[in-house]
Amino acid sequence: MDGSFLLFIIVLVVLVVIISKINSLAEKSKKDAIKINTHVIKVYRKLEAIESKLLDNGIQLKEVKEIKKEIEPILKPIEEEQPFVKPKEPVVEEKVLPLVKPEPIIKEQKESVKEVQPIGTIVNGRKKIAEGKWVDVEKEKTPSVSSFKVHKPSKSKADWEKLIGENLLNKIGIAILVIGIGFFVKFAIDKNWIGEYGRVGIGIGIGAILIGIAHVLRKNYKTFSSVLIGGGIGVFYYTISIAFQDYKIFSQPVAFGIMILITILAVVLSVIYDKKEIAIIGLIGGFTSPFMVENGNGNYVAFFTYIAILNSGLLALSYFKKWNIINKLAYGFTILFFGTWLFSRVWSLDPMPHKFAFMMSIVFYLQFLGMSLVYNIKHQLKFKALEFIQILSINALFFLAGITILRDYHNGDYKGLFTLLLAGFNLLIFFLIRNIKTIDQNLSQVFLGKVISFVTLAILLQFNAHYASLFWAIEAVVVLWIGQKNKQDILKQASVIITIIATFGLIVSWSYQLEHSVNKVFFNPYLLSGVGVIITYVLSVFLLNREEKESTVFGFPISLYKSALAFWAYLAFYITILIVIISIKSHFELLPSTSENEFDYYSNYDSYSFYRLIIWGYSILMVAVGLTFTRIKKINLFRELFAVLSILITVAYVLYGNSNTIVLRDVVLENNLSSVYFLTHFMVVGLLVYLFILLSKISYEIFKESDFSKWMVTVLSVFGVALASMELDHIGVFIFYSGDDFSIVNILHHTQREGYTTL
Repeated sequence: MDGSFLLFIIVLVVLVVIISKINSLAEKSKKDAIKINTHVIKVYRKLEAIESKLLDNGIQLKEVKEIKKEIEPILKPIEEEQPFVKPKEPVVEEKVLPLVKPEPIIKEQKESVKEVQPIGTIVNGRKKIAEGKWVDVEKEKTPSVSSFKVHKPSKSKADWEKLIGENLLNKIGIAILVIGIGFFVKFAIDKNWIGEYGRVGIGIGIGAILIGIAHVLRKNYKTFSSVLIGGGIGVFYYTISIAFQDYKIFSQPVAFGIMILITILAVVLSVIYDKKEIAIIGLIGGFTSPFMVENGNGNYVAFFTYIAILNSGLLALSYFKKWNIINKLAYGFTILFFGTWLFSRVWSLDPMPHKFAFMMSIVFYLQFLGMSLVYNIKHQLKFKALEFIQILSINALFFLAGITILRDYHNGDYKGLFTLLLAGFNLLIFFLIRNIKTIDQNLSQVFLGKVISFVTLAILLQFNAHYASLFWAIEAVVVLWIGQKNKQDILKQASVIITIIATFGLIVSWSYQLEHSVNKVFFNPYLLSGVGVIITYVLSVFLLNREEKESTVFGFPISLYKSALAFWAYLAFYITILIVIISIKSHFELLPSTSENEFDYYSNYDSYSFYRLIIWGYSILMVAVGLTFTRIKKINLFRELFAVLSILITVAYVLYGNSNTIVLRDVVLENNLSSVYFLTHFMVVGLLVYLFILLSKISYEIFKESDFSKWMVTVLSVFGVALASMELDHIGVFIFYSGDDFSIVNILHHTQREGYTTL
């Protein structure tokens, strides 16, 4: 069989299918129009019935004739069974039809009125129904407009037929058509029916035919025509891809250029037809084109330059159309491609092209920031919560990309400068928005928040602080503040999620700090970043105090989240300072190790006994402060929690902490060290005494007059006596020590025999 004849038959069948589909749609549209006119007639007749009933009750509606005049042109063709002509939709202004009530009858004229008024007249709440017969109007059932129920149409079988027949089947059909053309081209290749140029020409011709038919049908069948255009563009893309990959008809630059032209055509047609589906098809084809014509030799410069050109076209499109799905798809594709390449370079042995990577990140940042702003600013629209989140994410990702690129460029000296310049750019946008009153001023708050974030980060980056957790923590506060300003709950929920991310970053920072010792105490970068995160927690709690009591976040009361965040902020502060103390352990070493074995427990225990005393004192101080604060503020739940912690740490010190104090005492005396080391432990003892007093008061507050409070005081008294006995030993040895170990034993013998008895 001749290949050209077979090709002609296939194309003819395709055209017949399309034309039959068009005819069926035309018939269905005509039937639907007749049904609509039939419903209009029914509505018209019901209105006449309502009018007659209202007139029977002495109520007259004005402007009924005007309504009739507007409906009658629609009724006439149907009643005379003339060919259907699609009527123009009349522009009817909404008007309130005034009710005209008859003037009230004066009481003195009542009798004369009865004689002269016709049947149906209403006088003093009574209606004349016959000569000499009157009834109360209220006893009659007077129909009103509100008495007629409007039945909401349900999802009928016809609706499902419309969804499947006019929407779903269209898209399935065009997809099958595109796939069928692909299989046909493949089949033609295998059978050698037509040459390679002819095969490509068939694909391009069918794509052009689909777009041409869509153009002819664009006025009456807008949805179906847009589907045909999408199919035609899809045929173009894959035909050019096959021509390059399999037949080598085009060189790579030519094939790449043709696909760029196809993408431009798709964007232009989407604007002309006002259908974002066409733009989506063009967008997906545009971002996948480089992979269709890829020849195995990756050229990242050409690839990302092409992506930047494509995004520039979408930026121009965003000026005319507010198609958020287009911006989000382009944003996602760019993050996927550029982000994957950037992080592969970080872990690769190949050098990072710093200048090119930084330049492309700036270009992408400006493009997507423009896509997010230009349409709303042009049309003076308010920004929604998701649009605020997108603007914040664009700034966040650009910052992280910049820090990643500059981290090993000149030893990372430019990270702080980059962050400061980014803060200046956001400050410039803030002033521009504030000076243009037609722009949504809530947007200025977003950029002001970013200015604060980046300035803070710029300062801390100069100390090489762990910026990741601090960055997300500041971001959480900014998002919460903007959410409260704009009263958008989704931003408040986003703040909770970002706070959790920042918390994970803080925990990672702690683990990293434990592995790397530091020399600085106060200007420790880990301390600065950790305290910075904790300050953001406090600011979030301060902002949450403005929320109403019944407010919720993710279904939980906002008060519960606020309390949990406050407790975590306190616990995080304790852990941050504790890790700093642990990391500078060597600063508290009393003596060099007396053993050559670094794992000698007792030698190390002697050297770091003062270090352990500092940890005990710090822990007891934090518990005492927490218990005092929650008792003053009457936060019952956390007051009881800190009370339990106070009991546990008191018992722990009596059982374990005192042994460390004994070692510290003996090391100071035997090595003739400064007595300050030993005297420091009295501060710890003073804190414990304060906890005893506080716990005795709280036990009465919690348990009031119950016997349990008495038992609590009894237990506290027992531990108080034990602590006093231990301190008696320490004081006796410290005062009467004479320089040998035997004197310590002798002193303890007397203090425990006479002193314990006295206690």
